[in-house]
Amino acid sequence: MAFRVAISVIVATSASVLTTSTLDRASFAAIGAGTPSFEKGYVCYPGQFSGFKRTTSALRFRDVLAGESRTFRIGSPFYVCAPATSGPATDGRGYVVCYTTPALSLGVERRLASNFLGSLALPRTSRRDLICVDSDRVDQRVRSTISRVFVCYRSGEPSAGGRTVRVRDAFRRAEDAVVGVPYRGCAAPPALSAGTPSYLVCSPLSSGPPAGSVVLKNRFGFVKAVLGSRATLCVEA
Repeated sequence: MAFRVAISVIVATSASVLTTSTLDRASFAAIGAGTPSFEKGYVCYPGQFSGFKRTTSALRFRDVLAGESRTFRIGSPFYVCAPATSGPATDGRGYVVCYTTPALSLGVERRLASNFLGSLALPRTSRRDLICVDSDRVDQRVRSTISRVFVCYRSGEPSAGGRTVRVRDAFRRAEDAVVGVPYRGCAAPPALSAGTPSYLVCSPLSSGPPAGSVVLKNRFGFVKAVLGSRATLCVEA
């Protein structure tokens, strides 16, 4: 069963946000009682990065979650995210590289939800922390079939969870892993003029062996990475 992601604006007081947070944890626990699955997602790995030439130019593009165009500066590479699924093996396409960016408050309240990871409330004080872009994997001649720019906000620190899920990604075969409560949400404008925005809901994921080395390329240039253990699972509509 494929997952779905929905977004809506929350109009609430601070007390309501606290209640929502409680409900998010309840929804996370309730999902654990079933057997949800997802067809498309990403497992993200930190690493040691080289070959990246930092750009000093400010970029301006649409921030879907904030509901406006904003100015961004791209920092250092932070994650390489490999295509992942809970079902059959992926085709190996769909890598994403995430970069740091100066923090900025979201400014509005948003709510993201998936039937695999649960719901995520993003209060207006949520901090922007990553810019993630679709990338080609150069060392295996794997080209991305789409080009998006995700802007990510986090609602707080990662919280360990006790729910076991089945996950496989382009680096590792299917195995059980422990997933935590969602803490980061990302959104990208439509890749095509007639398309719809893309959304990600992200949770901490139990670690494992290092993933090895990769070389990727995207609109910001080349990235060489020696990857460590996985850290985050993001699911996409």
